[in-house]
Amino acid sequence: MLHRLSIVLIAFFIHAFSLPSHAWSDAGHKTVALLAWAKLTPQARAAVISLLEQHPEFENHFAAPLKAELGDHPSLEDRQSWLFAQAAIWPDLVRPPMDGSPNPNEKYHRASWHYLDLPVFADAESEAQLFSKLPKLYWKWKPGLPDFIEQRLTAAQVIDKASQLLPDTKQAASERAVLLCWLFHVTGDLHQPCHCSSLFSVKQFPKGDRGGNSILLPEPDSNLHSFWDQLLGTKANLAEARSMAAGIWKDAALMKTAEASAPVLDAQIWITEGCELAKVNVYPPELVASVLELTPHTYKKGNFSYEAVGPIELSAAQMQTYRSNATAAARQQVMTAALRLAQLLESIPAN
Repeated sequence: MLHRLSIVLIAFFIHAFSLPSHAWSDAGHKTVALLAWAKLTPQARAAVISLLEQHPEFENHFAAPLKAELGDHPSLEDRQSWLFAQAAIWPDLVRPPMDGSPNPNEKYHRASWHYLDLPVFADAESEAQLFSKLPKLYWKWKPGLPDFIEQRLTAAQVIDKASQLLPDTKQAASERAVLLCWLFHVTGDLHQPCHCSSLFSVKQFPKGDRGGNSILLPEPDSNLHSFWDQLLGTKANLAEARSMAAGIWKDAALMKTAEASAPVLDAQIWITEGCELAKVNVYPPELVASVLELTPHTYKKGNFSYEAVGPIELSAAQMQTYRSNATAAARQQVMTAALRLAQLLESIPAN
């Protein structure tokens, strides 16, 4: 049985230093961006694009692939939509490859910026033994932090930093453009519940399950985290991402719930919401019960090696219910993320 935790200023954030984890796939992040684009006025869209065009890697990571997909003369709507979608996935483009090969843009990579995990305890024994070992959590950003701390900000601090610096035209436009991409991406990240939570159990996960990365599924090279990433698809071009966004946009129930939540721009609340969602939909009782029966083992993927359990065993009916509930939750989270992102993007000044 999952044990409810009253969340305060503590957590354990551990999976970034041990292996990469994404939140939503290419398709999911692009869907968030396109839904946000749809909510903005033409003036707000233009302000966002104007800043993106100051990105230090604009030619390589934006202009060239845009031309490759849409040709030399896309419409204004197509160009803006494509650039919004690309901004949302840019922080994943600069990750180090899983095979250890070099990435010339890896200098922009910040592993810890993608998440902030609050603990979900598998049972009362786990909470009793592990709660006191969780370190202090940092929510807010302030100017003047040393570079080594900047590189290890939590996702909550990234949202706070972006909220402070993006409206400030005294800051270098190129740096603001990079931070703008992080705002797109991390807003999506923090609405994927595996980027807000980690399962703790005495035997299996005394240091947490790395946001579901350490719970293996029967499919080859699949785990709970990647399952959630791919609920809205994997790779997507502009047309495919638009189709996904259109299907979510026209769902009146999703929109109503998202509109009620849109004014909430505090990342701490987003993360708390995500952790509560994880207790119900990522780590339901039947899945936790299966995990508690397993013995950890060393799992290797690419250049990364870590402790994992599984593959877990759920019945076909249990897996079908799990997927149905997870997909419904993911669609709602993407819509909510988009409206919140649109609120934040409205602060981008016209240059």
